Amino acid sequence: MANIHAMVYHVPRFMKIHSGIRKFSGQGVEKLNDDCWRTHLEKSNKWDAAKDVLMAEERLGVLSELQRTPRTYKKKADKYWATGIMDSRKKASLTMQSGKSQ
Repeated sequence: MANIHAMVYHVPRFMKIHSGIRKFSGQGVEKLNDDCWRTHLEKSNKWDAAKDVLMAEERLGVLSELQRTPRTYKKKADKYWATGIMDSRKKASLTMQSGKSQ
């Protein structure tokens, strides 16, 4: 009976004040629960689940602020990229063709 009372008297008022009831759904809590469960199963040692979840969240928070700097790459054999690659691909295709014919 209390649910019907809430639906009739309180929900319409909350919908006017908050432009809908989406904010009051349990979707955010369910998502957080799923994330915590996944963290417990994948990223913890299963001894202290609550501590492991909090530590994993903290690690993700710290790492999200950092940016990865890509390593520099210097081509050592410029000649290979001009002509050598075509020769090596030719050899590979000939090897594959001879392997199929046997």
